[in-house]
Amino acid sequence: MRINTIKYYIKETLKSVYRNRIMSLASITTVAATLFILGVFMVLAINVNRFATNVEDMIEITAFLKDDVTTLKQQQLEKQIKEIQGVVSVEFESKEKALEKFKEQLGENKDLAKGLEKSNPLPASFIIKVDSPDSVEYVSPRIAQLEGILKVKDAKKQFKQFQSL
Repeated sequence: MRINTIKYYIKETLKSVYRNRIMSLASITTVAATLFILGVFMVLAINVNRFATNVEDMIEITAFLKDDVTTLKQQQLEKQIKEIQGVVSVEFESKEKALEKFKEQLGENKDLAKGLEKSNPLPASFIIKVDSPDSVEYVSPRIAQLEGILKVKDAKKQFKQFQSL
């Protein structure tokens, strides 16, 4: 294509746009609005998908230990939990570490927990990460059956509600 031909087409396009200003403006506005709406929905879809992936990665089970569990029994429990299918990692949290986390959660009001150092009411626990959200339903009841486990806390109800969205 020659340069004169390109100049001709550009010149004719500008003439046509000028002659039909209202229709051209309406077309440009419609295309811009459509692209804007498409962009907003794409950004929303990407963020919701990323949020869902992050939530799946954060799913964990907390197993609280009875106060009379010895160090040997605690190590045996940790080994038994690791052997359950679907468990990725097991982290022990002592009573002292649980109290420190509690104080961090209180933030500026951490003075409220000052008297708890002497008789710490928080139980030691295991924080268990699973390979998928579906594994929670399999792993959680098996941990609850182990001797020395006081209570098992998981977020399967909240995750089911999130999935239904």
